[in-house]
Amino acid sequence: MCLDFQRKAEIALEKQGESLRRIVCLIDCRIDWQNWPPEDRRVLASALFPESASSFEIMKAETLARHLFRGDVPDIRQMSVVDHVGEADRVRADLAGLVRLGAGRYLSAQIASEAEEPTVVRP
Repeated sequence: MCLDFQRKAEIALEKQGESLRRIVCLIDCRIDWQNWPPEDRRVLASALFPESASSFEIMKAETLARHLFRGDVPDIRQMSVVDHVGEADRVRADLAGLVRLGAGRYLSAQIASEAEEPTVVRP
């Protein structure tokens, strides 16, 4: 029983790490938002706009948003899903330390132009 739980925890951590690595690569390589895999879009959205999170998680999300976008944060909260809580937590905790300041700015205009009614939120 204990080994089964441990293996499940290891698999979850591996999945979180893979998700984080993909998102770092997508941002570092400046991959256009429309070319991001849908799962990675949802993970980033969930990291930036956590649903029913503690005030500490919300603070981490706001810090990440400021680091990535340095101003106007694209409103991608409609992509946020509960399915990616573990991956989103990992991205929220570690992404800012792995990409340069303002690395997500190129995404803001792409995300806004993709939306029918572009909306920008301030952290």
